[in-house]
This record gives sequence, structure tokens and C-alpha cells, in this order.
Amino acid sequence: MSSERSALQISENNLAMFVCSFLNNGMGGTIFYGINANGIVEGMKLNRLERDTFRKGIDRMMGRSIYPEVRPSCYDVSFIPVMRSGGKILALSAHRTWVIEIQIKALPHVVYTMASNHKCYVRQGTKCVEGIALTLRQDPAEQAKKEIEKAVQEFKAQIPVAKEKLVMFVRDYLRKTNSSEFESL
Repeated sequence: MSSERSALQISENNLAMFVCSFLNNGMGGTIFYGINANGIVEGMKLNRLERDTFRKGIDRMMGRSIYPEVRPSCYDVSFIPVMRSGGKILALSAHRTWVIEIQIKALPHVVYTMASNHKCYVRQGTKCVEGIALTLRQDPAEQAKKEIEKAVQEFKAQIPVAKEKLVMFVRDYLRKTNSSEFESL
């Protein structure tokens, strides 16, 4: 992205789609603005008011453009000052060029969709692709079902051993009790 581009020109819909895809991938991810396609840091020119406005816009987008609403604990927005090589180190208040970093933390067992079109997006490599929300919801449920079935099978396998131990305990108890009754006579 060129540093001439304003943060206010970023499409809310496109950003929401990327956020949705990171939320649904199970691992989260990070979105950067101010780094071009070749990985070169260019930054974005932002004054304090523009940074505040962008941050408020992100908070608003998380509540209205994605369903269910994204909890504040699931994302973080940072403005990282761009230090030009050979340039002076400036106080943060003097910086005008920033990289915007949006960190997304995924929640397990929650499927997010776009509020505008009810579509679900997932990450596939470096791309955002439309997913099927029903499949995403079934995968964790299927995994949980398999884990429960495995635990039940393991428990069932322990029953004969536990039963044999109980029988041995009762026989031993009865033998001790009967022999002590005879000794007292």
C-alpha cells in the first residue's frame, strides 16, 4: 500500500471479510496496512485524529459488520511508527507515518459470518475464500462426538477389570468375616 493512501479509504466490507476469515480459521492472524505486496514497509500517513477515527471504525465494524459481534478480547489494533533508515528518531507524537497492525484471535467453536450477506469466509493459504458455515459448525461437533465416544469405549473396557477387582474384594471380605465368626465360637 502506498503511504499516500489514507486509512479512511480502506473498505470496511473488505476488512470485515478478512477479519471473518481469520476468526474462522481456528488460529487467528494479523492484518497489516502500510506494507506493500513486496513486503516493503511504506506506512500510512496518519495524524492523531485519523488514528483515533480508524480505531473507532474498527470497533464499530466488529460490532456491526460481523455476526456474531466480535468481542474486544478477540482483536487488537496497534499503530507502529515507521522509522526511515538514516532518519532521526522522533518522539511518538512527532511521527506521521504508521503501519497499522490488526491482530485477530480466533475462538474455537464459533463460526463468524458477514452481517451484510450472511456468508462465511475462511483463510486458504493467503486468500480469503467463501466457506460453508454449516461445515465449520459440524467439524468441532464431530470432533467432540468422537472424543466422547472414545472416552465411553475406554470406560467400557475398564468395566470387566473393575468388576473382577470388586468380586475379589467381596470374596476376600467374606472369607475374612466368616473365618473371624468361626474363631469367636
